[in-house]
Parts: sequence; structure tokens; C-alpha cells
Amino acid sequence: MAKGFWLLQLLFRPMLSAHNNFRAKPTDVILSTMPKSGTTWLKALTFSISNRNVFPIDQTPLLTSTPHMLVPFLEFNVYCEQEDPDLENIPPSENFRNSHAFPNPS
Repeated sequence: MAKGFWLLQLLFRPMLSAHNNFRAKPTDVILSTMPKSGTTWLKALTFSISNRNVFPIDQTPLLTSTPHMLVPFLEFNVYCEQEDPDLENIPPSENFRNSHAFPNPS
């Protein structure tokens, strides 16, 4: 339990690390939604809009990959792999999202 909110123990460390280490850049896009609120659709729309000039419509990665693969979870994908990943080398077209509106875990 973190600040009165139940959280799986395996997710606590990555969430805390993201909270403590992530510094947004002006070009970052953060998509934050409540679970089961159309997150997959919003991820697909966000990817399509932010990459509309990158891929021809008939070659969009959405035809072969899921929105969850193209717009990764910030806490669960990026910070699960490393406690303090080097985000400076991630291309500006990458979109991060937080699909769970959790309270501040610190």
C-alpha cells in the first residue's frame, strides 16, 4: 500500500523510479488515462497524429503492431528494464504514456 492506494509490489519500484527520475522534455507527449477508458484507442490516435507525416497511410506500423507496442508504458516498460534509463537517446517521435492515474507513490 502506498499513500492509501493498493499496488502490486512488482510495480511499486518502477513507478517510484519513474516518479523520481523522469524529466519531461518539451517534445514529450504524455497520455494519462484511467484503466478501461479507451486507452488503446487514444494510444492509436496519438501515434497516428504524431506520426502522420512519417508513414504513408498504407505503411503505418499500426497495421502490423498494436498501439501498446508503439506507445509504451512509461513506468511498466521503460522503468521496469532499468531504474534510471537514459531517455536522452530516445527519438522525439516516441510517445510515453501512463495508463493508470495512480497517486504519487513517494
